[in-house]
Amino acid sequence: MGVTNRDIEKLRSHLQEWRGGGVSMNAFHDDHDRLILKLVHPSGEKTPVGLALFYCTYLAGPIRWTNSELEPSVWTQSDGIAGLELVDKAVGFTVRCSGASLYGEPGITIPQS
Repeated sequence: MGVTNRDIEKLRSHLQEWRGGGVSMNAFHDDHDRLILKLVHPSGEKTPVGLALFYCTYLAGPIRWTNSELEPSVWTQSDGIAGLELVDKAVGFTVRCSGASLYGEPGITIPQS
């Protein structure tokens, strides 16, 4: 199965609302190699949401930053199945994983391979 362009567009539209806000690494759990990012709304008026990234294989960049510009895309994992790459070029952040779930309002789940 894997991540599709449709999944990416859906995630992109939800992340758009949080663009310009703060991002911080909230947790990393070795079950499912799960990274959780906390997204803070740029207005500060909404409750922060969590973005869980599953089966992460690569992570580079800062653990906290402001003025976020997270951009999702499809990338091919080593097993040939489409995964998710999330990048914020302005700060040099990159994470590669199999799938994602956005917790809070609104919620969204990107299928895991």
